[in-house]
Amino acid sequence: MARAGRQWPAFLIALVAGWSAAGTIPAAAIPAMPAVALERSASCPAAEIVGVHGTSEGPSSTNPHDSPEIKATFSAFTADEQKLGQHGARLEYYPYPTLGLADYMPTDWPELAIAIDGYADELEAELESFSHGCPGTPISLVGYSLGALLINNMLSFHGTEWSFIDAVALYGDPCWHNPHGDYRGLAQYAAQVGFRLGCFPENSSPHPLASPVTPHFAVQSLCHDRDPVCGQDWPSYEVAGQVIAAALCGLDKCPHLSYPGAAASYGAEFLATNAFKQTSRDQLMRSHDEYVRRTQAAPDPARSDLAGRR
Repeated sequence: MARAGRQWPAFLIALVAGWSAAGTIPAAAIPAMPAVALERSASCPAAEIVGVHGTSEGPSSTNPHDSPEIKATFSAFTADEQKLGQHGARLEYYPYPTLGLADYMPTDWPELAIAIDGYADELEAELESFSHGCPGTPISLVGYSLGALLINNMLSFHGTEWSFIDAVALYGDPCWHNPHGDYRGLAQYAAQVGFRLGCFPENSSPHPLASPVTPHFAVQSLCHDRDPVCGQDWPSYEVAGQVIAAALCGLDKCPHLSYPGAAASYGAEFLATNAFKQTSRDQLMRSHDEYVRRTQAAPDPARSDLAGRR
């Protein structure tokens, strides 16, 4: 699908910069698309789980450190796999180049938008290539922050590839929208003024609208209360405070940095149970309610679809 052009409203300086919550890297220009492909073994795995890191995280060619959120999810997934009596799943990082605060400056917006589109397109190409080589292997995705945005972007521009996807888990998604309170993430606010980065329409969040030609995959999106990047419990009249809180997120105990704990465990269980189709809908609901109790998080708007529709 051809990608439409964008407008560049001036007030988005702080809004877009808010995604760089955890630190910075020097950057003279946006890095090119990754040259490292998702690895494929000689035999196809039982399930393929691909993790997509956030801003200022890795692994990548410029940052060797694994994303804490994705690493915690992979660790919990391995434990859940054993509990289910399964084995053979493969856990892969998508090593797109790390972006830092310098990459979000207004002068770099045209390059930033092109880079996000390019990284999402490359992710889709890698998944399509893998699926053609291992057509019987379910593919699941997990993304944090900017990684969640890349997944949204990839899915919104490549609807014909949905049949490759089994399940998607998102943490701190800038595309989040909760109609119960009308809370929304930074990318949804950006879309309202023409700076579109690949979010699905608000009325479908966190799911894409049903495709007429492919089955739907399961989606789980988690946004902690007062996380300024995904916006839960930030009403629209506090958008200025939300933007400021996002920009300062790395300097205090920001909820956007709290996903490596209970959220990662819950996300891993969701991915494992969908990959191996062994847990009932009622069990997933009980797990969801326990996660909300432990974290005081907002109920997941995807709760009614936790078991998927494949």
